[in-house]
Amino acid sequence: MSVNSQVARNQSGQTFNSVFESTNSLATLFSGRYQGGQRMVEWFTGHSLNTDRWTLQNNTALPTVSMQNGIDGGLFMTNTGTGYGGSLSFNNKRQYGNPCSCIIVLKNTTTDGITYAGFDRNGAPSTAGGLGGSNSTAVIEMGGAVNMSLVVTNAGSGWDRTATSIATANTDWHCVKIDVKTSSTNLSIEGVLEATRALAPSTTMQPCIQGRNAGSNATTYVRYFEAWNT
Repeated sequence: MSVNSQVARNQSGQTFNSVFESTNSLATLFSGRYQGGQRMVEWFTGHSLNTDRWTLQNNTALPTVSMQNGIDGGLFMTNTGTGYGGSLSFNNKRQYGNPCSCIIVLKNTTTDGITYAGFDRNGAPSTAGGLGGSNSTAVIEMGGAVNMSLVVTNAGSGWDRTATSIATANTDWHCVKIDVKTSSTNLSIEGVLEATRALAPSTTMQPCIQGRNAGSNATTYVRYFEAWNT
């Protein structure tokens, strides 16, 4: 089944026998031509954070997390640390690389607390001379003077920020998609392409959600994170 056929089947409401088949053709798998990449889906549901998958990373301070007791509450993360703050990461298991994509549903509820979410090599978006050095990043930046931006670095390049049209602080939930392509990176918010940068990370990366205190504690809610190699 072609990709277009699969899309049409999804749109028509027809069902698949498995989640795998909704994004891949079994024919390519069993003919030795499997083209689907590794995929991770996290709903942030249940009693506590899945620490078999996620690591609480202490960059300048360890974040605190809790599952919310409410409809669609997801995970709540507080970061008190300045500088590089704290992160949720894959403990440096870097399973994603160019090209790759992620979709995240999240919100930042403090203007002076900044949230970063997407892909990062070291689990903490930083500049060339920052945490871990020679970093590669493709994340959304939420909070601060420019409320929402695309930030991209490649193997230690400088902090490259591209602003979106959302320049006013808000505490709304947002659905974010980051597409790392061969030589560019795109950021879409609510299905609308908001930023494109002619730069793409070339090294392997891991999913990450980072918060840092830039005048007040960063408070981040997240209820969905999907990442895959394309």
